Amino acid sequence: MSRKTLSEAEVYRIEAFLKEIEEVDHTSTVSISNERLEEVREGTRRDETLRKVGLYVLDGWPEKITADDDELKQYAKFKEDIVMQGGILFKGNRVIVPRHLRIDMLKRLHAGHSGMDASLKLARDTVFWPRINEQIRNCVSSCLACQEAQDKIKLPMQTHEVPAIPWQRISMNACEIEVGNKKRKYLITVDHYSDFYEIDELKDLSGKTTVGICKRNFARHGIPETVVTDNATQFVNDEFINFSKKWKFKHVTSSPHYPKGNGKAEATVKIAKNLIQKTSKNGEDLWLALLIARNTPNAIDTSPVQRIFSRRTRTTIPIITEKIQMP
Repeated sequence: MSRKTLSEAEVYRIEAFLKEIEEVDHTSTVSISNERLEEVREGTRRDETLRKVGLYVLDGWPEKITADDDELKQYAKFKEDIVMQGGILFKGNRVIVPRHLRIDMLKRLHAGHSGMDASLKLARDTVFWPRINEQIRNCVSSCLACQEAQDKIKLPMQTHEVPAIPWQRISMNACEIEVGNKKRKYLITVDHYSDFYEIDELKDLSGKTTVGICKRNFARHGIPETVVTDNATQFVNDEFINFSKKWKFKHVTSSPHYPKGNGKAEATVKIAKNLIQKTSKNGEDLWLALLIARNTPNAIDTSPVQRIFSRRTRTTIPIITEKIQMP
């Protein structure tokens, strides 16, 4: 059978297509600052083991690793999963972190102080290096702030029907938290669907201040159908009652004889309190820690951010851009 001769235009299109494939660059799909990207790239170039891995990825892996390099042998176990783009190595969609950047990355993974399992899940979604799980466990176990708050806090089991959509039913609770030597007032608002919560500092416990914060949060997330609170004065007053009528949401208060009726908010207050106090004690950025915590998967393997926004949000931890664009 005769073969059809390709026209000049067809040959050009095929060559252009092949060139385009060759030039696909993972780094253009990684959500990370240019400065941080260059740190990872330069770190990969300087890391003796990763330089060898990069050469093997490009030229082919030897049948047996003879070098006395245990980490190199670890990489060889999953060599089929490793690719190199733009001077950066990836295991699947996870950025392989050079040795000298790993201590800093461990701190970032645990910045939300969300516990052992949560930090491990966050790493599985973003970054990799051999024995990363073991090092995460050591990092979390040695966190002094976490050791001082060893009571494991979990959201209570739902005693009501789980909402069908995000921000349909929320709970709120005001609290006073000691930060350093000063007591500060906060309003904690949590979504029953996603476990996503807001932390807002209160200048006072008046109805006017509380309503003002609610308006800002509702402008951001939408008006909930139901708002659950306790019977504190900042919620049980004419200002808040008028607000609920004007903004068309149902305000439900827990029974004075059964305050645990607002257990969702009370459990979240404990979580927020721990985060505020831990970051204060360590001299860390509360809002960056909250960002990491919101993006950390929990018991159901997705993060609060994913469940409320149907996507991840950008943090200081490298992540494939595709994961920010989709759940």
